[in-house]
Amino acid sequence: MINYTILDMPHLERVKLGIKRIRSGHHREMNFHDHRFSEITLIQSPNGAVHWAEGHSFPLTRGDIILMHPGKMHAYEHAGQLELFNILYEPDKLPLPLLDGNSMNLFSTVITSCGSDNQRQVEKPILHLSEPQMVQAEYLAGELEKALTGNAPGKNLRSFAIFIDLLTLICQAGGGVNESLHPDEKLTSALWYINRNFRQVLEIGQLAKTANMSRRNFFRKFRELTGNSPLQYIKNRRLSLAEELLKTTNLSLSEIAYECGFYDSNHMNRMFKQHFKCSPGTMRKSKQDAAAFQQLPQDKTPLDSKG
Repeated sequence: MINYTILDMPHLERVKLGIKRIRSGHHREMNFHDHRFSEITLIQSPNGAVHWAEGHSFPLTRGDIILMHPGKMHAYEHAGQLELFNILYEPDKLPLPLLDGNSMNLFSTVITSCGSDNQRQVEKPILHLSEPQMVQAEYLAGELEKALTGNAPGKNLRSFAIFIDLLTLICQAGGGVNESLHPDEKLTSALWYINRNFRQVLEIGQLAKTANMSRRNFFRKFRELTGNSPLQYIKNRRLSLAEELLKTTNLSLSEIAYECGFYDSNHMNRMFKQHFKCSPGTMRKSKQDAAAFQQLPQDKTPLDSKG
């Protein structure tokens, strides 16, 4: 079972944060799968387990930290006695202030999934924690699990605060960076600025300045990292939020267009049809029909998944 919390965000955007503890005897053998979210894994008791990803393998030890971003297939071999914590999050939606995060070597790798797996061997741990660090990480993971399963006032705040503590612990363990940042790390500030302000009118020149690049170099590096131009990336973020609001709220199309940063509902409608090949109204109706079907009595009960 994955314990999730929903962090309430301005303009109705929602962020999922979750944790899943897997104990000895409860992990499937060579169960290749990918995720729609990012996953930080704390290896507690490997007992000979091997991590497989993208056709390569790596033997695990206690204290290893594995990072998987969306779209990457992975599995564990000799997983019968494996014990671990999985921390699940959506990096492109996290309401994080950058502050001095880029002074830590792993920060940009952990908090943005855009191109961050293209230059590393994802089967290998991103780092190995010392025993004192691992004890602290296990404590924070346990506290996060308690916060997510509880109903105390301020549950969301408490859960997110613990997650930040755990994220900082991992990134600090990864060490500092050179004064000359990799181009991917230079773009992190611009990506985070976009992810937090994509509903507003954004000037490309200002984004390039945020990344400390010329306009031309910013365009080239941004496309290399994300596969899209800055304007296309902004449009995709707006459309993604529009899709979520259509699925989860009863807001009118005009209200959704406003919340997502479109000029009006007609503008959103044109962009939506180009991207999703259907109108916003059609998508909303299909989701409502699917929800109504799921409420009907079913003949079969799905089996509970172990890991």
